[in-house]
Amino acid sequence: MTAITARALPKAPLAQAACAVLALGCFLGPLGPFGSYLNQGTLLRIGYWTGAAWLGLALYGAAVVATRRIVSPERPAFWYVLAGFVLVASVPQALLTRSGALLLWPTLQHVLPGWMTWYIQVLEIALPTTLGSAIALRHLRRAAIPTALPVTDAPAPSLPDKTAGLGTGVLALQMEDHYVRVHSHAGSTLHLMSMTRAIEAVAALDGLRIHRSWWVARNAVRQVEGPARAMRLTLANGVTAPVSRSNVPVLRAAGWLAETGKAD
Repeated sequence: MTAITARALPKAPLAQAACAVLALGCFLGPLGPFGSYLNQGTLLRIGYWTGAAWLGLALYGAAVVATRRIVSPERPAFWYVLAGFVLVASVPQALLTRSGALLLWPTLQHVLPGWMTWYIQVLEIALPTTLGSAIALRHLRRAAIPTALPVTDAPAPSLPDKTAGLGTGVLALQMEDHYVRVHSHAGSTLHLMSMTRAIEAVAALDGLRIHRSWWVARNAVRQVEGPARAMRLTLANGVTAPVSRSNVPVLRAAGWLAETGKAD
C-alpha cells in the first residue's frame, strides 16, 4: 500500500466542489430564487448565480479550512466555530452579490431588498450549504483512509515493533487528525494516538520533528529542496515532507542541512 500524502487528499473534494458549483449555478439560474426569476435573461441569471457560487466556494471554503486549523472536526466545537466563520464570510458575499445584481440589472435599484435582508438571504443558502459540505468533506477524508490498514489505540508495543513487518522500520510520522501515519519503505500504517506519544515511541531513533504534523528519521532523508520559507524533504520511500520555517534552524544546527547550502 503506497502512502497517501497530505497534498493528495484535497484533490477529489476540490474537483467535486467545482462540479457542484457549476451545477448549482445552472440550477439556480432558471429557478430564480428570492425573486431573481423576474430578472431578464436566463443565461444572464445562470452566469450571475454561477459567479455567486464560485465566490461562495472561495469564502466558505476558506472558512472550513480556517476552522479545521483551530479545532478538530471530530469535536462539537468545530460546528460552532464554523458557523461563526460563515456569519463573517457572508458579509463580503452579501456585499459583492448585491453589487453584482445591480451591475447586471440597474433597473433593480429601487426594488432590491436592503443590505440586512440581503445578508439574511445569503445566510439562508450559505449556512446549510457550508455545514453540509463540511460533513461531506469529513466523510471523504475518512473514506481516503484505507480500511485494510491496521488501526490501534493500544499504548504498546512501540511503533518500531508494530511496523517490523514492513521490513525497514520507521522513516517518518505524519499526523492526520487523531491518527498518526507511520511511513516505511514498504508503505504506511495508521495508529490512533497523539503525535507526541508516537514520537515518544520512536525516541530511540535519530530523527527530528520538522513540522507540526511531521517527524522524520535522519537516515530517511534523500533530498532537501526549496528555500527556508518553503523547504521540503524527499524521503527514501518517495514521500515529500514539509519543513516549517521555524524548524529550519533546528535542522541546520543538527547538521541535516550542512551540505545543502540552503539559504534562509
